[in-house]
Amino acid sequence: MKKYYDIMSIGNKMYPIGDDYMFTSIEFANYKSFKHLFLDMQQSGQPKNLIAIYGENGAGKSNIVSAFMNLALSIRTYKNQIELAQLESKMGNANQDEAEIDANQTLLKMLRNKVIHSSNDDSVLSVFRSYYMINSNDPMRIIYKFRIDEHDGSYELIFKKDKGKIYLASETLKYLIKKATGTIFSINKANFSSKPTFKLSPSLFNTNVIPIFKDQIERFWGKHTFLALFYNFQSASNESYVDDNVSKNFIKVFDDLSQISIKTDRAAAMQVFKSLLHGDLYRGIVTNDERGNANLDNTELAINKYFIPLYSDILELKYKRDIIDDNRLKYDLYESKRIDGEIIKVPFVLESHGTKQLLELLPLLLNAKAGDTVVIDEIDSGIHDLLINRIVENISEDLQGQLIFTTHDTQLMREIAPSSLYVIRSDANGRKRVEPLPSIAKIKANNNVQKLYLEGYFDGIPYTDDVDFDDILDGIED
Repeated sequence: MKKYYDIMSIGNKMYPIGDDYMFTSIEFANYKSFKHLFLDMQQSGQPKNLIAIYGENGAGKSNIVSAFMNLALSIRTYKNQIELAQLESKMGNANQDEAEIDANQTLLKMLRNKVIHSSNDDSVLSVFRSYYMINSNDPMRIIYKFRIDEHDGSYELIFKKDKGKIYLASETLKYLIKKATGTIFSINKANFSSKPTFKLSPSLFNTNVIPIFKDQIERFWGKHTFLALFYNFQSASNESYVDDNVSKNFIKVFDDLSQISIKTDRAAAMQVFKSLLHGDLYRGIVTNDERGNANLDNTELAINKYFIPLYSDILELKYKRDIIDDNRLKYDLYESKRIDGEIIKVPFVLESHGTKQLLELLPLLLNAKAGDTVVIDEIDSGIHDLLINRIVENISEDLQGQLIFTTHDTQLMREIAPSSLYVIRSDANGRKRVEPLPSIAKIKANNNVQKLYLEGYFDGIPYTDDVDFDDILDGIED
């Protein structure tokens, strides 16, 4: 199955995917609540396909997911800044017709709210600044280690403070150069005001491209990462020109790092199958042509195969299609639902939060199944235990990609191998570590892992006392 990527379904450029890539570890220093944390995602030297992270509220589960989210956001800052400026300029053009205004308003809203979350996320500092550990003056460091086509690599970001001002101090990428692993690029700044110094692998660019990136680094690095500068270059250039002038290994690493699928409360970015809808799955606008209708047909079929086995009262899901004009088609998802002995057509937009969450998970789960890396914060949010259990059980069968998620649903522990179950633990001094269950304690084949976890055998649960609500009321009553 051929699949293509399109960031948040904006624009028409799509990138083919096919590499075998997974994360092997991630390491933090002075990142949010972690003074130091190392998450090893390997078993017997091989990356794990499934990682489920548990821990009490406030332990830092979402902070781990945020590192992947911030990687995705940081790669897009320069391109997003340019696109926002272009769209805002177009919005002020009095010569636009109504259709152009509607389209531009939609794109502007998606760019602000979904890709970069807010118009303030226009630099690597705005993405990472709030994650610098409070009251720490030591460097904040994030190291992503990965394996692509059986070769290991790493991407490291280091932030420092200079008289209270946070700045990007270092960015380094290591991966295969010819026949051995080496530094593809390394860029550094001595302090907030200094100019960057950099070293690029001789094999990274052909000679005619080097001056372009030297100029870009000198002018924009620090506000944007090198990966962000390359992302804009790649997007604005002819594909064959990029292929002829840029290292194939670097392009491979860049494409894989930039194409992680993410879902958090703050942002969402995902791979898109070319044959499926590239926007909102339950309402929106597509082109009124053969491709637009084919995408609706294919998405409709996929949604039915997904929902009908999970819901006994849903008989069918179908898109209602209304022609706006020659170029645009409005679609709304409806479900035929059994209610009090009758079959009633219900707009999906009226469905519960949990059911909408299930629909939003579908493209992410398909990506993981097909071979991509997918990271989801609180995969069970608003979803019944039995539903999410069945989904995880089914997706785990012959999983081709890597699915990393956080959860509070202990029922899932019955469906997942103990080696894929991780717990964030904290000692008496607040030092945290995240480990798979077999590293914490010996587990026998007949052990009930869920029961052991809830009893505190692996830590990572809240240790609570009674709350006296009468005492609280006594303190606030006149």
